Amino acid sequence: MTHEALISLQVSGGTGVKTELRSASVSIWSLLFWSIGLFANLLAYQSPMPLIAALLILAVCSPWLHFTPIGGVWERRVFYRVFAAGFAALGIAGIYAEWMGDPSQLTSDASGFYDLAVASGGLSSSLGELRAISEGALVIIMWQRFYDFFAVLGFEKLRYIGLLLNVIAVASSGLVAVKIARLFYGLDRHRLQRLVLLFSTCGLFWLFMGIHLRDCMVLLGVTLLLYVWSTFLVRPEIGAKLWVVISFTILGVLFFGLFRTAFAFVPIALLFAGVAALMWGRLQSGKRWVSYLLVGSGFAALIPVWSLYGEAIQLTLIRGFDLYSEYSAEIHNASSLGMTLIVSQPLPIRLVLGSVYLFVFPIPVWSGFQLESAYPLFKSLNAIYFYFLLPFLVISFRVLWRDAFSRTPLRLFFWFCLFGFTLSIAGTSLETRHFGAFFVAPMVLALEPDMRIRWVRLAYRRLLGLLLASMAGVHVLWAALKLLQA
Repeated sequence: MTHEALISLQVSGGTGVKTELRSASVSIWSLLFWSIGLFANLLAYQSPMPLIAALLILAVCSPWLHFTPIGGVWERRVFYRVFAAGFAALGIAGIYAEWMGDPSQLTSDASGFYDLAVASGGLSSSLGELRAISEGALVIIMWQRFYDFFAVLGFEKLRYIGLLLNVIAVASSGLVAVKIARLFYGLDRHRLQRLVLLFSTCGLFWLFMGIHLRDCMVLLGVTLLLYVWSTFLVRPEIGAKLWVVISFTILGVLFFGLFRTAFAFVPIALLFAGVAALMWGRLQSGKRWVSYLLVGSGFAALIPVWSLYGEAIQLTLIRGFDLYSEYSAEIHNASSLGMTLIVSQPLPIRLVLGSVYLFVFPIPVWSGFQLESAYPLFKSLNAIYFYFLLPFLVISFRVLWRDAFSRTPLRLFFWFCLFGFTLSIAGTSLETRHFGAFFVAPMVLALEPDMRIRWVRLAYRRLLGLLLASMAGVHVLWAALKLLQA
């Protein structure tokens, strides 16, 4: 049993009052989400059918969560909480779509995905035909089958049906994230409770669940790959777990291209991160030879992989930035602050400033609080969420920097993933929605600070205060520059 697990058992062995308070907290959050979701969906669709569909899905999922190894106490808790949050998110987005003509849902990619998803048996329903129309062919097939199933039950093919599949995908990602966290920290009630809170309040995940986009499936795929790598890196040995990693990497290259073509490089990037973590991570001396063997095998395998996919990856990175630059130029003035300070800068500057930008976008934070579109609303809510998350990551990195004992292959792997994907998105699309697909990595790392320790609590409060003061200053500067431009 790990040191973290022992601490968890000692803390959880407190009074029954603490347990009751935790249970009450969980009930309050779930009740809040379900209440918002019920009101919003009734208002949006003028029907109880979204609630009935959601309850049917829970009735099907519950036996799997209670009577199979998939579930567990905390796995069930995160799944039900995120499902409730997703039901609220799709209701809020439904109000924007049905009552306010939300362009992000009715005239953009989300609208195209919805139209293809409800066209089963008509326009195109085979994977081959869909690949010629959309790069998200596999996700569209999944939506189509989901809509068709509920149509057999008498449900109209309205947008909320497909969004409930998105909710299942994000809630399942939370379930897998719990399993990853347990590999990191053991059965630590305090940290797992924080993970449930972080997962259910993330604005990017609300966006995935509320708007008809494919990112939810990318999130689930990335999270599954992270879990497979975690089970191997927590005790790296040559055996069945290594073959599982290799198999999932190969399958990932095939399937991610059917989710989003640009993300076909993700399993390869994880392989790079895994090899690097084994090279520099702290291993038991008796297993160092295993690390050398795996590193050699990994680099040998990367030679043909790079020869096959290296050019495609480079083209993807260049194409991603070019497309984003064109899009930014269309919707923003060429002299806007975002274009001037980040998008138009040379690559090294763009990587640095863009990485910071991903964690504080949008500026101003209140820009999403409007009645036109749910898309910027969820992004503004996510910016506030990031303000409270970032101090956890800073403290976690401080532990890694100062404590050589903590630099295990598993922890280094997650830090390499965080840095690598942040830089890749900052250098290409600079779209926070794309960053959300990889967000389980920073979320798990944010569990490292033990808030039961006094100095950790004080450090968090100081960092949070400093960040909020800094963001207030940034917003004042933004307002001043806007006045000068006027």
